Amino acid sequence: MRKNRVIVVKKGHVTIPLWIRKKYKIEDGKAFVIIEKKQGLLLKPLNSFWDWIGTGPDNITVEEVKAELDKLRHQDEDE
Repeated sequence: MRKNRVIVVKKGHVTIPLWIRKKYKIEDGKAFVIIEKKQGLLLKPLNSFWDWIGTGPDNITVEEVKAELDKLRHQDEDE
C-alpha cells in the first residue's frame, strides 16, 4: 500500500495526492462525508444519480434517471 504524507493547512484544507485522485477518479467538486473510525478518519464519497448512470448490471440511462426524478417530484407534490 502506497502512503503519502499530507499536511493540514489554513481552514483545514488537505491536498489529496494526484495518484490517489486519479486512481479513485476524484474530480473537482466531488463531495465526501468524513466518518470517525478507531483507526482514523474515513473519507467516503457521496454519489448522486449522475454518478451511477451507465454503471451496474442494469446500465441505467439518463432518461431513466429523469423519469425516476419526475416520479419523486410528483410524489412530493401529492403529499
